[in-house]
Amino acid sequence: MDPVTHTLAGVALGNALYRDRVPKAAFILAAASNLPDIDALSHLSFSINAVLLRRTFGHSALLIPLWCAGLAWALKRKWCRETMFSALFGMCLTGAYFHVFLDLINSFGVVPLWPLSGWRPELSIVFIIDLILTGILAAPLALAAMGLKRDLAIYSQASLALAGVYFMLCGSAHSMALGQ
Repeated sequence: MDPVTHTLAGVALGNALYRDRVPKAAFILAAASNLPDIDALSHLSFSINAVLLRRTFGHSALLIPLWCAGLAWALKRKWCRETMFSALFGMCLTGAYFHVFLDLINSFGVVPLWPLSGWRPELSIVFIIDLILTGILAAPLALAAMGLKRDLAIYSQASLALAGVYFMLCGSAHSMALGQ
């Protein structure tokens, strides 16, 4: 997925799941939902081999807890002093693993067991830049911008549910296209 969609997914998760309990939940989940793309920093080496590292160490299910602990620690020190570290860590894990899920269902895949395995699964049920999914995830913020902020948690929950239905429809269409 693209960074905009990952950010919108994080904001939707924050508003849907934590809005009432953690004041900065949307910000925390937006940051955490982009955390796995830390492996994109390998492109700063300007090496052709950097492409091989894309969606590896940042997207590794084995390393994500370490990245999330670092992000939770930084958030606790700077912006979220009033929130318990365990809550920050849990929110960071939620955002980061949802990011990996979104990357898993598109056509580039991820390397979830890096560095133990180079296996790169991909489900290819949505496009890397999927404007329908982006629109579904942006809808709660559009409604809030129109002055309907009091129901943002409900709109975000509905948005995530609709995204789930969209994933199922895309998966079904993918299976039919493959003749399965």
